[in-house]
Amino acid sequence: MKKVIIALAHGAILYGILGALLLANSGCLDKIAKYTEFDIPYKGTFSVPAIPSIVPVGGLIDTVNVSTPDIPTLFSKYLDDNQTAKDLLDSITLKSLSLTVKSPVSGNFNFLKSARLYISSTTLTEQLLASRDSIPLGLTALDFTKKNINVRNYLEQTNFKIRLVAVPRTVTDSTTKVEMNLKFHINARILGE
Repeated sequence: MKKVIIALAHGAILYGILGALLLANSGCLDKIAKYTEFDIPYKGTFSVPAIPSIVPVGGLIDTVNVSTPDIPTLFSKYLDDNQTAKDLLDSITLKSLSLTVKSPVSGNFNFLKSARLYISSTTLTEQLLASRDSIPLGLTALDFTKKNINVRNYLEQTNFKIRLVAVPRTVTDSTTKVEMNLKFHINARILGE
């Protein structure tokens, strides 16, 4: 009976020590989680020129094609800020992408029926990043359905571009200035871990 009580006491002490160690290290786990996953935000603007006609060309409605200027990745800075490096990256995926009409002030996306956004760089071919079908009337901001692709190679470049390919719904008589907000999610390991 004494041996059972002593064994139970030793077991309780062992579990107490393990519990204390786990609590003491929980702060470290939070720090690792914070730095192994982070987001990189980017902004860009582009102008959609007036759409004077949507007369089908060869039986198809002509699409709107517009690219952003080069968007600097500042990739090394983001990696340094988050205590990681290129060789420690697991994946980079699109977390969110939205477009907002900036002008004309009363503008909206009524002129678009659907839209696709592609990512490219000077050394890499274009890849579909996000899309939006059946755009409702009256929206001044659009959120896109992201594609589940690893875009690491694009963000490792100095710059990247986003190209909008859209099917117009109606004609327009003025240029529409659009702001784009992108957020990429990074999964990486910490330097020294």
